[in-house]
Amino acid sequence: LVGALVGRKVVRSSPGHRRLQAAMLILLALSPFIFVIGAMLLSRHVQAMPERDVFAGGLDRGVYNHISRAIADRLEVRNDVLTSVLQTGGSLDNREKLLSGQVHLAPIQASAISGEDLCVVAPLFYEAAHLLARGADDDGDRQTFDLDFARVKRIAVGPKQSGSRQTADMILDSLNIPPNLCRREVIEWSELSKPEAPNVALICIGRGSSLISDLLQEGWQLMTIPKSDLIDEDHPTLGQTKIFPAHYPGAD
Repeated sequence: LVGALVGRKVVRSSPGHRRLQAAMLILLALSPFIFVIGAMLLSRHVQAMPERDVFAGGLDRGVYNHISRAIADRLEVRNDVLTSVLQTGGSLDNREKLLSGQVHLAPIQASAISGEDLCVVAPLFYEAAHLLARGADDDGDRQTFDLDFARVKRIAVGPKQSGSRQTADMILDSLNIPPNLCRREVIEWSELSKPEAPNVALICIGRGSSLISDLLQEGWQLMTIPKSDLIDEDHPTLGQTKIFPAHYPGAD
């Protein structure tokens, strides 16, 4: 073919041509195997366990730190890798650290997950929105949160980068309680014990939490969140659940 193109008559192929043709035929026959092996090696490289796995935890006294540490310990035993748990500001902070590559795995509330940038490995546990009031007896032992109750109140919604703060905003928006009616204060949960802290707090955390137990022991009371059906319709990730006395046996 090459000889015909350049105007030369080639009657017999040279030894060099025959070796080249044989090599090309062998390469063509092996190309599917080379492709498959290359794809397997690439997949193995992408999915390879890093030398050190970094887990995101959560807020101080939060359950995320314990969960991440338990998973990290199990991973160390089963896969013989080094792990570490990084204390963070909560679900929103965990999301940012995952996207930036600072951590490899992180617990995140469902309401903080959106888009296709993150992959959900598995559901771990459910969290419940706890509405608490301090000095509820001063309001006639009121047990329901409504507009009249919220009108003169400040409400603690949690740290800035926590999923609890985001969930609190979603619930209050569904209840049509705007920030100008009930001021939402972004504070650390440890500050709730201070006298100047808000007397109402909306905390999204696992049932049986030591944080909630301590607040109940300090005189805070759980209140009913109204219009749960409406909240569920507005935000499907916020399913309805109940908190029973058995979750906090030491509370009154």
